[in-house]
Amino acid sequence: MQCYGDIAASAQHPGERSMKSAVLALLASALFAPAALAAAPSDVTVPIRQFIEGFNNGDLKSAYASLATGDITIVDEFAPHLWTGSQAAPQWVADYDTHAKATGVSDGMVQYGAPTRNEIQDDLAYVIVPTVYLYKEHGQHMAEEGQLTFVLHAEAGAWKIRSWIWSGVKPHPAKSPPRPVPAYRYLSPEKQPTSIPISLPCATLPPVNAFSAADAFFSALLKFLSNRRESTQIFPARSPFAA
Repeated sequence: MQCYGDIAASAQHPGERSMKSAVLALLASALFAPAALAAAPSDVTVPIRQFIEGFNNGDLKSAYASLATGDITIVDEFAPHLWTGSQAAPQWVADYDTHAKATGVSDGMVQYGAPTRNEIQDDLAYVIVPTVYLYKEHGQHMAEEGQLTFVLHAEAGAWKIRSWIWSGVKPHPAKSPPRPVPAYRYLSPEKQPTSIPISLPCATLPPVNAFSAADAFFSALLKFLSNRRESTQIFPARSPFAA
C-alpha cells in the first residue's frame, strides 16, 4: 500500500523536481565555494619577492621558505643548467658559488618589476617577471636583462614556487654602476604609488603659483627692456605705426 505522501511525491511535476535539484546544487556550491576559494591565496607574487629578496640579501633560509615541498625544478644559464628534486635549490646554490668563484663574479643582485604575465587556474599559477641581473666580474660592473618564469602551487593556504627558469641576454658591461632600487619597485602593481618620490639636492622651495611666477617674469622683462631703451635707444622713440 502506498501512503498519501508517497503518492504526492510521485505525482510531482518533472519541471518542479528539476527546479528543486537546481536549487539544491546552487546551495551546495555556495556552501563549499568559500573553502575552495580559501585554498588559493590571492597574491601570487609573495613567494617570488621572498625568493629574490632572499637571494639579494644572502638570506637562504628565507629563499628556501618560498619553495614548494617535494621535488622542484630550476633552469639557469651556468652548468649543469638543470636542477631537479627535493635538493635542487641547495645544489643550485652550491653550483652558483662554484661558478662565481671560477669566473670572478661578486655582488650579484636581481632587480625586478611587476609581472608581465600572470596565469592562475585552481591551485596552479604561471608567472613571468622582468629582471635585470647586476654583478661584478673581476671588478667590472656587468648587467644582464632577462626574465624569471615561475610555476607555483598553492599549498597550506600559501603560494609556493614549484619551478623557476632564468632566461636573459648575453651579459654585457653595465652603462653605469647599479643604484639602489626604491622599495616601491618590489611591490605588487596594486601597491605601487601613483607618483615617484624625487630627492632634490637643494633646499626645499616654497610652493609657487604658476600665474604669479609668470607675471613676475614678464614684469621684470619689461622693466629690463625699458631700461635698455632709455640707455641705448635700441628702439625708436616713436612707433613707425603711429599716425
